[in-house]
Amino acid sequence: MAWWDHLWLNEGFATFSEYMGLGVVEPQFKPWDTFLMYAMYSALRSDSSSSSATPLVRETGWLIEANMMFDTTTYSKGGCMVRQFQSFLERDVILQGFRDYIQRYLYDNVVTDDLWEMLTLADKDHRNTDVKLVMDTWSLQAGHPVVNVTRLSPEVAHLTQERFFSDPNDDHDYSWPDLGYTWYIPITYTSGEMGQQGIDNPHRAWMNKGPADLNLTDVSETDWILVNVNKTGFYRVNYDNENWDKLAKQLREDHEVIPSQSRASLVDDAFRISQTLQTEHVNALKLTEYLRHEKEYVPWELTYRVLPYTDQMLLRTAEYGMHENYWRYLVSPTYEYYGWNFEDSRHLDYYHREVAIEMACQYNLKNCTDEALVLFHQWMQDPVNNSISIEVRSDVYCTAIRHGGLTEWEFVYKRAEDESDSNELSRLESALGCTKDTWLLQRYMENYHAKDRAATAIENCRDKSSQGYSTAWIYTLTQFDALLQSYNVTAYTIVWDFAPWMNTDMDLQQLLEFGRTYNDMPESAASGFYNAIEKVETNIKWMAINQASIENWLSEITTKIGLFI
Repeated sequence: MAWWDHLWLNEGFATFSEYMGLGVVEPQFKPWDTFLMYAMYSALRSDSSSSSATPLVRETGWLIEANMMFDTTTYSKGGCMVRQFQSFLERDVILQGFRDYIQRYLYDNVVTDDLWEMLTLADKDHRNTDVKLVMDTWSLQAGHPVVNVTRLSPEVAHLTQERFFSDPNDDHDYSWPDLGYTWYIPITYTSGEMGQQGIDNPHRAWMNKGPADLNLTDVSETDWILVNVNKTGFYRVNYDNENWDKLAKQLREDHEVIPSQSRASLVDDAFRISQTLQTEHVNALKLTEYLRHEKEYVPWELTYRVLPYTDQMLLRTAEYGMHENYWRYLVSPTYEYYGWNFEDSRHLDYYHREVAIEMACQYNLKNCTDEALVLFHQWMQDPVNNSISIEVRSDVYCTAIRHGGLTEWEFVYKRAEDESDSNELSRLESALGCTKDTWLLQRYMENYHAKDRAATAIENCRDKSSQGYSTAWIYTLTQFDALLQSYNVTAYTIVWDFAPWMNTDMDLQQLLEFGRTYNDMPESAASGFYNAIEKVETNIKWMAINQASIENWLSEITTKIGLFI
């Protein structure tokens, strides 16, 4: 590379090559499935917030700017850009372009335009793509789009694009250059009737920095369409309600018709998009009904990663019991299949077992909680030798505290007092907040406040249960003056960090009242206050849009599958 501006040419290719090489040496690791988790979705998360999104190619001068280039954008998004070539260039063209690029610039310095030129030349007399024209929209501006797909008639689907933000209150960072925040988007799409051929060789189209229409003359009116096949393109996809329903129906009837990378992407896209109020959340939940039959790891892992927002929104509602029961039902076959034995696990089975235990115990599947209690009590009998697998200690500790009593809680508290390993200490302290006993939660926060570590206890209580949230919130409000003395301006952050759980008018009024009481807060804290207010208002709006439909769907689905609270 000629300068740090183009660091992605090194590191993005390195990321891509890791998975390409793994596919040759260990194909059973399913590298392009795991690419979605470790490269694609880390890049999408970073790229969906103005506070972390940066252009792939950006001007650097000072040493601090060069150091900042070693980030998620350079590594993960860079790798995704290399993979995205598969959306619009033939494999032989990509390989020829790479060979020409390496041969021409061997032992020389390059800039990004040199790669675009070689790929453009390689595609001559094939698809004749102007690669620079396309890829400048991806490399010279921050962010990525969501493509909205609406079927206007049996023969036509209309596509629009807009920049995707994980927070609907977010906006562009205008300190970065941009190209109008529109993209040349390579569209791949298929339908159920196209079968495996549509997966292997999907239809292709372009969105040329604006809307586009897809020709669906070979797709029946009752069939579904799937855009961004196998998530080769670096964008999210949102469908109209009817197509979301058709995709959910296909997953229920025969989920393997849709490949695992696309199954995982559908669930992740639907949940993330619904969090920004761009589609109903029940569309995302319907997609999960098939998971009881899902054998692949990546769809489960990505589902587990998107569930916390739903948990937070429903935690203090009457619907949470049905929500918990539903997820117990879904995860039960996976949990029973994998069990607790981590020895001699194949690579993906190892991680699949881990996520199955985490979900089963979190949603209180009895077989999981019983096993966790057995393992925990064995440890209590021999405290010097902790035989609980390191992978599931957090789950076992929390489950034992949640379903145990004072004896289990005090055992963990004492272990935390004597623990010197920071990772184990974090697991123990987190578990202390899992108790359902309000008086133990209160004791935890008071004791840690005396140690000037109240923030740790408040966070651990807040995150684990509705009782923990309420107890931690009351403690924070009543003890805020003391927290202010201990933490100075940082104490305000403790308050603002409750905002992701707040979704009622009463929550909003309490937060506003806190602002009136401490109206002399520093400017830096005031900024956090207004951000928290925005977050709570968004959550209230989300609940107004989604709560009733979620309640109806949960009632219907739990009745249908014979689950009763």
